[in-house]
Amino acid sequence: MTDARCVAALLAALLGAGCAMRVDPMPIEPHLAPERGHGSGPRLAVAPFEDLRDAAQRRGERPPLRLRWSGLVRQGPNRTGDAAFAGEVAEGARRDAIATLQRSRLFADVQPVGRTGPVDGDLLLSARIEVLEGIQDQRQELSPIHVGGLRSRFGPAQGTAVIHYAVEGPDGRIWEQRIETVAAPPDATITRAMLDALALSSEALVAALQDSVVRVVPRLYLPVRVVDLCGLAPERVSAAFDAAALALTREVGLGLRATHERAPSHGTPRDAGEGLTAARAFAPPEGGLVVLLAPLEPPRGGAGERRRGLAEPFGRHAVVACDEGGRIGVSTLLHEIGHLLGAIHVDERSSIMHASAEFDARFLDAINRRILRALGPAPLARPLPESVRRELRALYRAARQFPEEVAPDDVEAALRALPR
Repeated sequence: MTDARCVAALLAALLGAGCAMRVDPMPIEPHLAPERGHGSGPRLAVAPFEDLRDAAQRRGERPPLRLRWSGLVRQGPNRTGDAAFAGEVAEGARRDAIATLQRSRLFADVQPVGRTGPVDGDLLLSARIEVLEGIQDQRQELSPIHVGGLRSRFGPAQGTAVIHYAVEGPDGRIWEQRIETVAAPPDATITRAMLDALALSSEALVAALQDSVVRVVPRLYLPVRVVDLCGLAPERVSAAFDAAALALTREVGLGLRATHERAPSHGTPRDAGEGLTAARAFAPPEGGLVVLLAPLEPPRGGAGERRRGLAEPFGRHAVVACDEGGRIGVSTLLHEIGHLLGAIHVDERSSIMHASAEFDARFLDAINRRILRALGPAPLARPLPESVRRELRALYRAARQFPEEVAPDDVEAALRALPR
């Protein structure tokens, strides 16, 4: 084969492989199913989102095809563009925000409107999208010197959303905030990474509005004794527990009162199991919990991922890992406290109680919200009132009928652990 024919064949093969890998445009669907209900706040109208992304973001990017001595190479960053998604990106972002706000039940009603100006009596949410994209490095090489000819390698995908939100009342603007979120879900596509960043932005919007516009008062505060083996700054610990308390207050009416104490380390727990054993050496406060913060070591031999936390159903102790930068995963903290209150693992990825911490969820699924709310005004009362035990047993047995949605072993463990 002549050099020209060889190059032409390689080019056709690489272009064909590129076409084969092309993903159909993905719709931007709300990441949370809206649950219609009426909150105590005012009504909220949501104006069309303004799209301020530049032409490069809208167009997207794919690395160019280059001829090298070894063959044909496509190397560089892939960036999402509008063509990666079905429908208008800004309208998809608005739908996700509306569904998340409806699910929060912070407002008496949340509805889309066509207007962008002041509103009589209600509040009006507007948004300007500055950045909304996914990026992923790619190296694709087609060469006669490789077995099979074609080699493809993709780096981890990362999504970024930068959205400026504002709320106006009858007398003018009452709140605004520029929210930046980054998502890097493991083994995810570039489009999934962007959609995760958008979902995190919608959840951060809810937290910001709850903190600044619609105040929700907890019906009960849980005392939490925070024992710190990580040597963290008190303000960093407070920030993590405050963020967790916002979600718990909104979801089930529970606040957290955390007291932080540093403990002398007698060796880092090698895993979450050892961390939970270490946590049990500390007495919980009356009516409260112990959370041990520990720099858990990765698995021996580097096999598998480090477990980020551990707690047993209806226990009083939990361990939560801090990473090398001294950060505490708020979703991990919520997840382990959820177990202490009887929550079980579910398959819903956007739930706090999903078994994997690949998404920084701040909302409970419907099953676990019912479980935690069933505990009533004394969630850590021992023994549980018989009426509460009956209701919890009924909820767990109902969940048992859906093994594709819940972890059956978790259901049985919770039933066995029900306090008498």
